[in-house]
Amino acid sequence: MFFYKSRKYGTCLQTIMDGIDNLNNDLGFNKPNSISIMKKIELRKYIEHCQKFIVSSPNILMNLEEFSSLSKNDKGIIFSLFRGNAFILLIADYTLKLYDPFSTPKPLLIIDSSTMFNVDDIEFIEPDISQKASNEAYNLYKPSLIFACEHVLKPMKILNFEKIEIAYMILQIIFSNVVLEKTSKECRRVADCLLKIANNELHNYYIFNKKITNYAYRLSEMTKLLYTIKEYCEREKEVVLLAKWLNILDLSFISGV
Repeated sequence: MFFYKSRKYGTCLQTIMDGIDNLNNDLGFNKPNSISIMKKIELRKYIEHCQKFIVSSPNILMNLEEFSSLSKNDKGIIFSLFRGNAFILLIADYTLKLYDPFSTPKPLLIIDSSTMFNVDDIEFIEPDISQKASNEAYNLYKPSLIFACEHVLKPMKILNFEKIEIAYMILQIIFSNVVLEKTSKECRRVADCLLKIANNELHNYYIFNKKITNYAYRLSEMTKLLYTIKEYCEREKEVVLLAKWLNILDLSFISGV
């Protein structure tokens, strides 16, 4: 799964931005005009999209030479905790290229690169699952989707994050405190080095490119957003457990992507 790709002369955040661009191409997130809003969607379309993300997302990590030098155990720990949070952040970033959540009362989200749905007006169908089970599972999942619209999409729209800021948040996800508690001393050393480099890079971008001297507010909002995304992922896990406990449907494919 993990194959190193040299970044040559790119900076830390530039390298992550390149990785995000490659991932977006793999997922088809480069054709924002070919989107349709559906009222009935096969559940397997979302499952396939999640699987495609799992297969393609390691490219972001392996663009970083420092990540490729880590042990297999550290890589596995990072990826297992990275993919769910990164999935939500990047899906939200792409969704905001498609519509303004403040311009319509309809809470819209995407299923894949070509399909959107209204959270309040959607029916998931699947030949191998009864419609009753599908509806009950969606009713459990719907509050989490509303949470994502209100507390992830809308704040991101207000702040209008640039690519370098998305890349910075991706690096924070890669080397979160939860990750570093479980990885080796060498991984923590690499993380400390990369995070310092990224902080300096973002500082220089704000000061010299954007002419912003007081950027503490944007950094604090990024921190809040990452915490909110983490909370969303925890809600997903609760939905999965509840659906399984009630013997409604196995939704384990959405937990952590």
